[in-house]
Formats: sequence, structure tokens, C-alpha cells
Amino acid sequence: MAVRIWDRTTGECTSLARAEGPMHSCAWSGIGHSLAVGGNRGLYLYQLHT
Repeated sequence: MAVRIWDRTTGECTSLARAEGPMHSCAWSGIGHSLAVGGNRGLYLYQLHT
């Protein structure tokens, strides 16, 4: 499974965060540089470069 991050102004995919199995929830960090994704196989933390 994957979470794609899109740039609203250009319509381009800027980041792709992959995880094993189904994902149920996600949350941004306070400043928007990190993404936490929860799923059947655990919690995944991603550092995003924007």
C-alpha cells in the first residue's frame, strides 16, 4: 500500500510513502515535514522533503 502526497498547485505527486499491508490512519507532524501512518503491521514514520 502507499500514501501519495500531491502538490495542489501543480497537480504533481511530490512524495510516495510505502507500507506493508492495509493502512488505517495517518497524521501530519505540527510543521508538516513528517507523516505517521498506522496499519495492520504497525506504525510507519516518514520524513518528507518538500
